[in-house]
Formats: sequence, C-alpha cells, structure tokens
Amino acid sequence: MYAKRIWAYSLLCYCLLLGITATAAWAGPARGQDAGGARACRLVELYGGQRGGPQTIGSLMELNMRQWKPQSNRGIGVLGWRAEKLDQGVYRVVYAYQEIGLKPVEVPWRVELADGRITPLTPLSQRIQRMSLLL
Repeated sequence: MYAKRIWAYSLLCYCLLLGITATAAWAGPARGQDAGGARACRLVELYGGQRGGPQTIGSLMELNMRQWKPQSNRGIGVLGWRAEKLDQGVYRVVYAYQEIGLKPVEVPWRVELADGRITPLTPLSQRIQRMSLLL
C-alpha cells in the first residue's frame, strides 16, 4: 500500500512538473507572434547587454520578480513577454505579471525594428531601461 502511494505521488509530481515546463515554454515571446514580434521582444530583453554591462532589461525584470514574489502575500504570476504590432515594423513590447486576484501589471516599450530604437512608455519601463545601462 505504501509503495502505491509513493508511485502515485511521484506520478503527480511528474505531471505537475511537465505541466509547468509546458506552460513556461508556451508563454515564451514567440508564442503566436510573427518573426518581427519575436525580434522586437528579443531587442528589449537584451537591451543594455550590448553596452558591456552584465544586466539587461530581461535580467532586471526577472531579478525584480524573484525578489518581489516572496514579499507578496497574494502570490505573483509571471505572464512574460509579448509583442503587439502597432504599424509596419513598429511593436509595443510588454512584460506582464499579475498579483493573484488583481489586474495584470504591464511594463511596456515601443520598438522600431528599422533602426532598433526602444522607447520606454511608462516611468517604470524608463527606470528599468536606464538601470540596464548603468549596471
């Protein structure tokens, strides 16, 4: 009887792990996006690293989430990166997260693929972009 419980528990853990991994892969920036949207997401995520610093916008967002999750009494769900096409070669790239039970929070940038220009659209996205150049 004890062996059956261990086996069932192991199977449950495996299914949960598989579900989490599949969800994480599904939530990546290229999900349902064209090549331009995926490129716009990568430009924002990697911004700052090209200037020699170890931190990028993407790494700062992940660091922020790792530090904030334990402090949230509600729990935080990371929704990840996505790109919305605004015009030919122009995208709105968003990193989103949600404190459970509240509306999602978006940190947006405007990306112009022709020249690689990234413009922060909120004070928070501006602060993170500036930090990626300093750290």
